[in-house]
Amino acid sequence: MTWLRLVLVSALLAFCGGWVGAQRELSANYLMAGLAPGIGARAAAMGDAHIAVATDATAFYWNPAGLAAGGDTQWHALSARFDGHHVDLGQVRDMLDIARAHEGMGMAHWNLLREVVDGRVEAGGAAFSAYRNASWAVGAFSQGWATMDVVGLEPHRVFVLGYGMDATNVGVAHGGSLSEELDWGLQVGWLKAGQARTKGIVWRHRDEVRTTVAHRSNHTTNWSVSGGVRYQASENVHWGLVLRNVNAPRLEFTLGNIFGYDPSVHLGFAAYNPEEQVLFALDVHNVFQANDMEPKLCVGLEKRVGARTLLRFGGTRSRLTCGVGLEAGNWQIDLASGSNPKSQLALSGVVGF
Repeated sequence: MTWLRLVLVSALLAFCGGWVGAQRELSANYLMAGLAPGIGARAAAMGDAHIAVATDATAFYWNPAGLAAGGDTQWHALSARFDGHHVDLGQVRDMLDIARAHEGMGMAHWNLLREVVDGRVEAGGAAFSAYRNASWAVGAFSQGWATMDVVGLEPHRVFVLGYGMDATNVGVAHGGSLSEELDWGLQVGWLKAGQARTKGIVWRHRDEVRTTVAHRSNHTTNWSVSGGVRYQASENVHWGLVLRNVNAPRLEFTLGNIFGYDPSVHLGFAAYNPEEQVLFALDVHNVFQANDMEPKLCVGLEKRVGARTLLRFGGTRSRLTCGVGLEAGNWQIDLASGSNPKSQLALSGVVGF
């Protein structure tokens, strides 16, 4: 596999790529502060305002205290999210086509590379699957964030700088009740994190593409512990609080790179109007600026418009989101996107038993 394919496939999965220096710290801290793309298309459509909302299998990630609500056995079979900045799914497809044509890249491919990649590309992604039975859940989720800069030096030469990080958590979660109003939850997971860097010069001479690019990646593992509470202020009003990475796991990569997950606090509020069948949610993620990242405000709204259809809207910072949930027997399909569906897209499939 050529260096270009490595970089472009990694950008697609958000597991590597990106900028070095200050951007390296940004990529790492964005993920470690819990501000990387969350999981689930329902949450994505509601702007990731889900701390006090999730009582299904996604509570494994958002707030394990939500598992105390119990309910039918459920398998969150598929959830995938893509969040791109200055790059969309169509451009990613073009970049992959270029990677496949790398060995015989001609002027047309070269111009397309410059058009698609030139400048900064940021991409994030998440994947999730979990099985919930009553107040227990086992699951796994992966998240990543990467940035990549391709800087044109002259008509036929570019300089590539890249950095990215990914993290995968596989574990078990349980929720219980302390009283009629207060639930608690705990999630313990095996954490595997990776970092990658790409740096070098690519140039085209006549009909031949030459490269002097170095690509390096490494992984490390540790354990993570997260906990949460969910308080029922009234029949249709809930508050949620999550403390992620209670044990502050340290990641010791090769070559002396050491990163630490600071514990981060996330707050949520949810209110449901049964007459209008409207759910409102408000979250503040990373309240105390863990890993030197700013707090994130998330707002979401869900409205049932039929026996089997739900509409959702949300927003976080300067980005607006929307989505739809479709129920068919034991199955539910959720779809979400941002203002540009090609740059922000999420899909989830859930089956109940």
